[in-house]
Amino acid sequence: MFCFFASAFAIHRSTDWKVKEGYTVKVFRNVQIQFPTYFKGLKAEISFDEAHPEKSNIKATIDATTVDTGNELMTAHAKEESVLHTDKYPVITFESSSIRKSGKGYEITGNLTLKGITKPVTFPFTFENETFVGAFSILAKDFNITRSGAVPSGEIKIEFTIPVGR
Repeated sequence: MFCFFASAFAIHRSTDWKVKEGYTVKVFRNVQIQFPTYFKGLKAEISFDEAHPEKSNIKATIDATTVDTGNELMTAHAKEESVLHTDKYPVITFESSSIRKSGKGYEITGNLTLKGITKPVTFPFTFENETFVGAFSILAKDFNITRSGAVPSGEIKIEFTIPVGR
């Protein structure tokens, strides 16, 4: 009887994951024309439990200075004050506030900080074969991205594929 009672109150721990090489963080500044911008320099503290996502927590940072459009001039423009302003804001951060099961995957809510502006975002993601995959969109004006022509539609789409290991 005691074993049954004690097991009902067992402490459940999330698994701590480390980002592995081969991740991608892509940004599409014009969702009609698919010209991705890539970021490197991803660091994350991931405590995630598939069975109990509500007990999970994710904190991630991206080195904004690693932005790469594939075109030297466009990359320089992306670092300017009117876009990422990497001289003043070299890091983009995300910190979860809640994670829950949703359909065939999960839904995460948290705070995204870009150019010193913090806004809540919610988006779906999956976790299969030790890889997080997801996508979400933000509005350029919400993060003071003002460069004319940088984001014609005003919408910025972020996609990520992040393999992890224990």
